[in-house]
Amino acid sequence: MKSPFDVAADIEKRGIKFYSKALEIADDINSQKLLKFLIEEEKKHLSYFEKAKKQYKKGKITVSPKHEKLIFSKVAYKKIEEIPNKLLKIFDTAIEMEEKSIDFYAEWAAKEENESMKKILLAISKFEEEHRKLIKAHTDVLYNYLHWEGMEQPPIES
Repeated sequence: MKSPFDVAADIEKRGIKFYSKALEIADDINSQKLLKFLIEEEKKHLSYFEKAKKQYKKGKITVSPKHEKLIFSKVAYKKIEEIPNKLLKIFDTAIEMEEKSIDFYAEWAAKEENESMKKILLAISKFEEEHRKLIKAHTDVLYNYLHWEGMEQPPIES
């Protein structure tokens, strides 16, 4: 059975791979900016878990997760000519992935006895929630753009 550290590392690696593939599809500046930001965030999380795993075995965890902010460009949204439905579906999937990560880290934190590790898990869970909110806000703007520009909306249900 995998340790929670290994499961967390797998989650972050899948995120890096998913967001990297999505970046190949994104052609608007804000989507690219968001995906690059998420790739870097997932890489940081992976690094935290790799370091924390080693430190956990020694009984002292000193890893301290840090979080960056992302600012979208309003001008860039106005320059969008077309948004591929595939990209919208990618962002919908990204929201689901972030929600699963939030749940995993929160559940692990609830069971964790080591207070330092618990703080790390809660911090990363909070970061994942901020990622979810960023993706959701970006997706909402993209959907609104489609609606207001009279473009065809993707179906709500698949």
